[in-house]
Amino acid sequence: MRLNGKVSELASRTSEARLQAIRSNQPVGVELTDCNGELLSLGFYPDGTATGVEICLAEGARQENLILSPLTGQVSMGKGNE
Repeated sequence: MRLNGKVSELASRTSEARLQAIRSNQPVGVELTDCNGELLSLGFYPDGTATGVEICLAEGARQENLILSPLTGQVSMGKGNE
């Protein structure tokens, strides 16, 4: 999968998890593997918050660093390396 596709998939997964946590009034977890091969566990909570974390995704030599906001539970772009 291309890097842009990985970023889009992550944004979609985290958005769905956040909405599910709010709707169900229960915490929801998402697991993913970052560009270093480490397993990350992301937590989303009923009040719309999340575990704040930096996420690195890579495809070949390209890399994108994303930030999961602990206050909003939304993913934003960090510094990327070409």
